[in-house]
Amino acid sequence: MERKISALLLVAVMILTMVASPVASFAALDATTSATTTPTTPTAPTTPTAPTAPTAPTAPTAPTTPTAPTTPAAEGYSIPTIVRVLYFGTTGADVELLQNYLIKLGHDIEADGMFGNMTLKAVKAFQTKAGLVADGYVGKATNKAIYEAAGQTDAVTTASLVNDIEAFKAGIGSEGKWIVTTLSDLVSEEELVVEGTFLNGKKDATTGEDVIQRKIGLYTQDDDHNVTARFTLTAPKLTINSPNMRLQSGTFYGDVYVNAAGFNMKDFVIEGNLYYLTQEAKDSASMDAKCKVTGEVALVEIIEGTDVVTTASLTYETDVFAKSLGAEGTWIISTLKDMTFDQELVLTGEFLNNRGAVQRKIALYSQDEDHNITRKFTLTAPKLTIESPNARIQGGIFKGDVYVTVDNFQLVKATVDGNIYFTTQSAKDTFVMDAESSVTGEKILTEVDAVVSPSLYRDEEALIKNLSSEGTWIIYAGNDLTTDQPLYLMGEFTYKDVVQRKIALYSQDETRKVTRRFTLTAPMLVIKSANARLEKGNFVGDLYVNAPNFKLNVAEVTGNIYVGPYATGFTMADTTVTGNVYYASQRVMDTAVIDDLTTVSGVTELK
Repeated sequence: MERKISALLLVAVMILTMVASPVASFAALDATTSATTTPTTPTAPTTPTAPTAPTAPTAPTAPTTPTAPTTPAAEGYSIPTIVRVLYFGTTGADVELLQNYLIKLGHDIEADGMFGNMTLKAVKAFQTKAGLVADGYVGKATNKAIYEAAGQTDAVTTASLVNDIEAFKAGIGSEGKWIVTTLSDLVSEEELVVEGTFLNGKKDATTGEDVIQRKIGLYTQDDDHNVTARFTLTAPKLTINSPNMRLQSGTFYGDVYVNAAGFNMKDFVIEGNLYYLTQEAKDSASMDAKCKVTGEVALVEIIEGTDVVTTASLTYETDVFAKSLGAEGTWIISTLKDMTFDQELVLTGEFLNNRGAVQRKIALYSQDEDHNITRKFTLTAPKLTIESPNARIQGGIFKGDVYVTVDNFQLVKATVDGNIYFTTQSAKDTFVMDAESSVTGEKILTEVDAVVSPSLYRDEEALIKNLSSEGTWIIYAGNDLTTDQPLYLMGEFTYKDVVQRKIALYSQDETRKVTRRFTLTAPMLVIKSANARLEKGNFVGDLYVNAPNFKLNVAEVTGNIYVGPYATGFTMADTTVTGNVYYASQRVMDTAVIDDLTTVSGVTELK
C-alpha cells in the first residue's frame, strides 16, 4: 500500500517541480559554515502533513542536484551517498541507503528506495529522539546524525567535499577538515601546504586514544568501497606539515615535501619527486604496492633561501657530487639528499683536510649545532672504488659494493649495504670501523685484476669444482672465502710432466712477490690427490691428509691436522699450526719432514 501511495504522490511532486525547483543541494540545508564550503542556509522548510506531498523549500541559486558519485571514506567505514535533501516522495539508491540506516537503528521499514509514509514516520521519530526539528526532511544535520547513530562515526560530509582550488586550499589548512575530497581535477599555480593536527573520529584499538590523521582523497567509490573515479591534483609543490597524512587513490602532479611523521600513500601516484625533510619523516613513511613515484624518493635537507648549493663539496646534484669525488674535487664531499647512480663511482686523488692532514671524507649526513646527526642520507651505486688514502664514509648508508685499493679506509657511524673488497693485504689490515658502523655483506681480500681462468675461484661453487677430479692442477684464490661444506681435493693432474696439484691461497706481482694472502675457511679439507701442496695462505678448519707427499708451504692452519696411513712424505715448511698434528702410524710420522721455521701450538703425536 505504501508503495502505491508513494507512487501517486511522486506524480504530484513531479508536477510541482515544473513550477518551482524543489530540491536543494545537500550542502545548502542543515549546513554549518566550514572552511571548505560556505553555502547560504535557507529558511527552514515547512513541515509536511502526511500523506500530502509537502511544498519543497526554496533554495536560492541552487540547481536541481544530480545523482552524485560516492565520496571517499575513512578506512573501515561506509560513507553516505546522500548528497541531496531527501523527503516524502523522493526515490533512489540514496533513499534505500537512508532506509538501511534506519533499519539498523531499529525502525520497522522496508529498504525499497521509495520515501513513503513508513519512512517519513521513521525519520520524524529519529529527529525527535535526536533533538532535531521533526520535519521529515533529511538534510545535512539529519543525515549526519543518522549516519553517526548507525555506528558510522567517520562520516565524510560535504564539509570536506570541495570542487574548486580555493576551497581545497582552505580545506587542507590548519582551520580545515581532517579529510578533504574532491569530485573533479584541481589545478593550483601556487604551492600547497597541508597544516594542522586533526582527529579522524576513531579510537586507537590498543590505547583507546583519539587517532590523529589527515587525508586527501582524490577519488569516488561505490557502496562496496570500489574506486569508481580518480582525480588529479596539480601544483608546483605540496608540503606536508600535518602528522599521519595520507594521499589516497588519485594522482598528484608536482613534487611532494614531507615534513611530518606518519606520512603514507595508498593506491596513489606522484608524477614528480617525493622528498622527506627529516629523518623521522622518512623512517615512519609507508606506501602500498599500488603506489608509484615517477621521480626520486629521497631524504633531503633544505637550506633556507637556496634551491641548490653551489659549492663543490655540498650539493643536491648528482653530477656535482660525482665530480667532487674526483681528483679535481674537494677533500670532503657532502650530500644534502639521498642519491642514486647507475654508474660506478670512484673516489680518487690526494687531498689535505682543514688541519693540513691527508684525508678524504664522504659525508652522508647533516647535523645540528651540537654535531648531533639529524639526517642519514643513502648513496646507491653498483660499485664505489676508494683510491684516495685515509678516506672514510661517515654518518650514512652506502648501498653497493666497496673496493678499497689504499690504506687506512674507515667507516664512521656508517653502513655499507653490500661487501667490502680489499685489493691489497695492507688495505685490509689497516681498515677500521667503529662500533656504530656495520657491513651487511663480507669483508674480503680479493685480487680484482686477476686473469679470469678456470683455475681461479671467487665463490663456493667454483672452488668445489676446481678441487674436484674435473678441475685444474692449480687452484687460485681470488678472495677470502668461507663455506660450511666439507672440501675434497681429488684427482690426478700433470703439470710440466709431473703429477702434482697446488692450492694457491695468494696473489703475486710480476717479480713473484706475494701481494695478498687469502683465507679459506671450511669445516674440513680432505687431501686425496698425490703430490699436492697448499701455499702462502691461511686455512681455517681441520685438515685430513690421505695421499702421499702433501706439503704445507709458508702457510697457516687454524685447526687440527690428521695425517692418514697413506700420507707418507708429509711436509711442513715455514708453517704455523694453531692446533694439533696427529699421525696415523709411526711409519708415516717417521717419513714426515718438518723444518725449523714451523711451529705447532698443540701436540704432535700418534693417534
